Amino acid sequence: MSYIGRRIGKSQDTATDSGSGGGGGFLDLFSNGYFQREGNIYNAPGLPPPRGLTATGGVITEYTTAPGDTYRAHTFLASGSFDVTSIGTYGSNVRLLVVGGGGAGGSYQAAGGGAGAVYHNSSYPTPITGGPGSNGSYPIIIGGGGAATNPGNGGNGSSTSFDTLPIAGGGGGAKWADAGNPGGSGGGGASSSDVGSATGAPGGTPNADSPPVGWGNPG
Repeated sequence: MSYIGRRIGKSQDTATDSGSGGGGGFLDLFSNGYFQREGNIYNAPGLPPPRGLTATGGVITEYTTAPGDTYRAHTFLASGSFDVTSIGTYGSNVRLLVVGGGGAGGSYQAAGGGAGAVYHNSSYPTPITGGPGSNGSYPIIIGGGGAATNPGNGGNGSSTSFDTLPIAGGGGGAKWADAGNPGGSGGGGASSSDVGSATGAPGGTPNADSPPVGWGNPG
């Protein structure tokens, strides 16, 4: 509907398509306001703009891809909690990348430590009603690197975990003539025949992006 100073065209007593005033005409300001108050003119609000999941935790950064899609990343360099407060338009799934702590190198003519296991899931669910606290709070533990020893094999890296999903740390590297430790990737061996073995994170969850066992490589 629209109006100009005074009513022009047919006399109207309704803003709908039926009734004595059906068939068009302009509304003056008074009639327009009256029909608004009576709910006789429908002002469609339109669809709300799409919005992503809302969460707190970690170092938050945003970046935009070439097509113009905007993403938000939560990077955890220390243990903490990923807290989902609103699901938004696109659902609760997030892209998840978890890396275990690296193993330390050995001492005395020794080998290097193995890398921590790497877990990637492009569609990991984080619903508000779910997780350990059933409130959208997902604990994160960042695994540290392995400790150096003298003499001896290097220490294994610690597991990193998201929610209840642990990702193994790397195996420590070997000292002189010994085998490296097993880990997410095994520690290096101090001789060609002595190598660490690669193991997957216990309790890992299978998904389309990473196998549940066998991550990493021998030392």
